[in-house]
Amino acid sequence: MLTRPLAAIIVNRNGGDMVIRCLESLLQGSLVPRRIVLVDSHSTDGSDRAVERLFPDVSLLRLERNMGYAAALNRGIDQACSQGDELLLLLNNDVIFAPDAVEVLASHWHQRAGLLGPKVFRLGEKSRLDAAWGRMLFHHVVCRMVGENQSDSARFSRIRPVDALLGCALLTSCAVMREVGPLDPDYFIYMEEIDFAYRIRQLGREILFVPDAQAWHAGGHATSESARKAVKLFYVRRNTVLFLRKHGNFLHWSGFLLFSLASLLFFLVTFRWNDLRLRIRGYIDGFRAPNTSRR
Repeated sequence: MLTRPLAAIIVNRNGGDMVIRCLESLLQGSLVPRRIVLVDSHSTDGSDRAVERLFPDVSLLRLERNMGYAAALNRGIDQACSQGDELLLLLNNDVIFAPDAVEVLASHWHQRAGLLGPKVFRLGEKSRLDAAWGRMLFHHVVCRMVGENQSDSARFSRIRPVDALLGCALLTSCAVMREVGPLDPDYFIYMEEIDFAYRIRQLGREILFVPDAQAWHAGGHATSESARKAVKLFYVRRNTVLFLRKHGNFLHWSGFLLFSLASLLFFLVTFRWNDLRLRIRGYIDGFRAPNTSRR
């Protein structure tokens, strides 16, 4: 039985019906969070009003503009922690939980834990993973997601410590937030969870993949697939450079430069101009982006 008060923090940006399904799965689970905070990043599709109408007990925090995923999460985290919650379930608005997933995830929390994540499948596919966990590489991207778009197998069926986790569904605590600091809003979207996990591991806390807790992720349902891929390609390259500016050493930079040049050359000789352009723009913007880190 969970004795620590649990809050769920959901970031919503034009979530449509998916945010409704996300909330329903939380409220129908075997362990219902004591508090649900929905941080709305200036939605224009009316999903914030739908949540307000259908779920009057959900704490709705409206932002006047889209500040990015990390900044929005931080607002909800601050509210939950200031009101006495201890465990924090950090969620995208398009995640659907198995009935026992939150309870299973919370049951694995322990004193040295820093971040826990479930096994996440692609929505609508019973056995195809969205991804399992992240492995730090410091190549042309900092972290590679293991199991991305792969069929489920025994490899993904045991609890294990990992470098990082998929950011759509994470369990942490207010104590960890006080120790590690807030999620870094400089990233805007993508890789804020990689930065957060990296800082947690530097402090000696454990990051665990918990496969018995299962969830399904729609992933970018509010945008077209081509637009989503372009945005991700740009921001992952941008944020890779930003991450290295914050945390990288000589060896990290050396590996990044070597693999990045090889990657750019490949897209040049194969005439994939759009992919090449997006990568170059992302790298340049990563060097230009503000670095507000005080760590």
